[in-house]
Amino acid sequence: MLENSEQTKSGTSNAQETAVAKRPAQVWSWLLGALGGAIVVGAVWASVAHVQSQPVVIAKVGNHAIDQKTFDSKLESNSGQQMLQQMITQQLITDGAAKYGITATAADIKQATQQFESQYGITDPSQLTAMLAQYNMSMSDFNDIMKTQVLEEKLATKDVKYTDKDIQNYYNAHKSDYTKSGQKNPQPLSAVKNQVIQDYKQSKAVPSDQLLANLAKQDPITILDPQYASVKTAIENPSQTQQ
Repeated sequence: MLENSEQTKSGTSNAQETAVAKRPAQVWSWLLGALGGAIVVGAVWASVAHVQSQPVVIAKVGNHAIDQKTFDSKLESNSGQQMLQQMITQQLITDGAAKYGITATAADIKQATQQFESQYGITDPSQLTAMLAQYNMSMSDFNDIMKTQVLEEKLATKDVKYTDKDIQNYYNAHKSDYTKSGQKNPQPLSAVKNQVIQDYKQSKAVPSDQLLANLAKQDPITILDPQYASVKTAIENPSQTQQ
């Protein structure tokens, strides 16, 4: 799928690196919605079965009542498609990882968490806890997000091939990335080779939308409710959706 390159071309690598840099934020965004939203929406929808016979008022503005049924309907119409797409996306990644024997170890999840904290300027565990609390999420939910992120990244890079020359070229072109703060010279390649390999592979990763489209070809999506038909199109034909 991905061809082995023996030369690092700065013109194209800049665009690839920008996409890679955005990957954690993208994964965080849609998974946060999937998990955090599912907690709230799921709890609301679960209550519908108990209130069909008599409207239940959940809020009032003056003398105007907002009932459960109206709230549920608005919530579904505004967020239903997005949440369904997020849930399908997560399942595609989970199934794809299982098919290819890809796993996320505790060390992988820890590293992903550290990268997330660095990206969002989180320097203390209490900051992360406070951030999660805003979305009614537990640390377990967050770990699920990090696990899915790891699986997605491994799936996106599973076919990347490289040579020692590729790694040397990449290192030469990105020495500033391997220079510690306050130092003029980069760390030697021998000391950061594993990180350079990981960064190189990420620069060649399959874009998220294309990865999901590929996974959907192997793991067919069936939409049973017509109002959500566009979700299937959005995942299977991302270029068509973006036009």
